Amino acid sequence: MKIRYIKIHPDRYRLECLRKDGSATEAELETRGFLKHDLMHFVVESHAQLSDSFYGPIARGMNLEELSSKAMKEKGPPSPPQGEGQSTEIIVSTLQGITGEDEDMEERVKKVSEYLTLLG
Repeated sequence: MKIRYIKIHPDRYRLECLRKDGSATEAELETRGFLKHDLMHFVVESHAQLSDSFYGPIARGMNLEELSSKAMKEKGPPSPPQGEGQSTEIIVSTLQGITGEDEDMEERVKKVSEYLTLLG
């Protein structure tokens, strides 16, 4: 799948996902709230070869609007949180929150690892 992050305006970008079968899904999103998060998902999922987190289901046919805040509010959060998607979200959110200054990366990784172990 080809993934494109296209700057529309300093405050907005378009995320395009072009699947191998020629189909596509896209969404216009707020740069401040989503771009870093979407890029971090790409890095984590690619590096760890994950297929059931965010981009894997999209590659298999899920549309971006199905993963929107509105859709998630209507469906409700998964209960209990589990699976690859939830674990990936924890890792992405943790890495996204690192500022680089005075951060103890080893300690943060240890805490995330312990939490993921608890989740099974």
